[in-house]
Amino acid sequence: GRPHGVAPFGGPTVRLPSTAEGAEFLHRKKILTVNGTHTTLAFLTLVEAEPSTVGPPKASHELLAFDAAKAVSGGPAVIGTPGRICWVWAVARQLMLLDEFPDDVLRNTLCGDVPLSDAAVCNELLKGADAAVRRLSRGGDQTDRVLGGGVVNRWQGRLANVAEWLELQKGLTPLGQALLQAAGITTVELRQCIDRLVDDSRRFTAPRRRDASRSLSRSLSRTRSRTSQPGKPQAAGACGVLFDFDGTLGDTERPAMEVAFWVLAPYLPSLDGKSDEEVAAECPVFVRENAGKAFEHMIEACDDLREAAGLPRVEATRGARQEPPALLAAVDRQRIVLGLRPVKELRQQGAEPPTLLQQQKDDT
Repeated sequence: GRPHGVAPFGGPTVRLPSTAEGAEFLHRKKILTVNGTHTTLAFLTLVEAEPSTVGPPKASHELLAFDAAKAVSGGPAVIGTPGRICWVWAVARQLMLLDEFPDDVLRNTLCGDVPLSDAAVCNELLKGADAAVRRLSRGGDQTDRVLGGGVVNRWQGRLANVAEWLELQKGLTPLGQALLQAAGITTVELRQCIDRLVDDSRRFTAPRRRDASRSLSRSLSRTRSRTSQPGKPQAAGACGVLFDFDGTLGDTERPAMEVAFWVLAPYLPSLDGKSDEEVAAECPVFVRENAGKAFEHMIEACDDLREAAGLPRVEATRGARQEPPALLAAVDRQRIVLGLRPVKELRQQGAEPPTLLQQQKDDT
């Protein structure tokens, strides 16, 4: 777990864990600390920018900026401010790490062969949390990019999960208490910050108005069915048949949309670094948010996300074969499940379509 030079990487931030458990710990630490803080700030921004919205956000907004040093140092003047809330959430996620991983894995990965005191363990964890909060405190990013995996999905997987974990804790371990004290946070502030943001941002997960109308229609249909006279033959009227957009009978759009997701997945910035299960969880969100859209438009939207993240466009990345290796491998495993040839095999045999659009058409 010590800093280690690994070609072509180097520097104090590069770590080479000595065990698989250590690698899992560092991956989880990154997701909780960096991605989690990013998500926290995105929802704080939405709460402030759209105070009356119920349902999906109406627009994208630049993330709030704040003085990270003041947020971390604390004091009455910063209690309840966006920066302070981000800091409290980042520390809460370090408490989750202490709970999720055995003590020996945590200590070995953080310090290697050098024994660490409890105070030093707390310092190592808080250093990472502090770095994440400071890096993200400058604003500049957009809520729609940060929440590109789906507002509901991000709220459930990166906000509500922390509140649910905290609710189950009857009390903190001695190490957890030491961490909280070193961070300058009381248990009262911890619980209030977590609960308040979850409650304030919950409204963005409400269904769209049209979805509510559909639910009402289904409810009315069931009511009419219950009030019809039992045993009395009903007059048979004209029967309407709803065809899919391509003229076929049945739900063919969903499978096509799922294929579209897995074709585009290697290029979605929000999926890099996720586990197979986390990537798969994004599929239904993608299908719901992109249903009915042409694949060309999905590529354009992905290009916009990549540009905002400072990444090359989709076709440039594909042509250079610079997709994240772990993500591409996860996609290939799912392509096999879907009965599609893996991208790796297509490339080895020189059979990869010339464009991603053509690949989507061939796969569908």
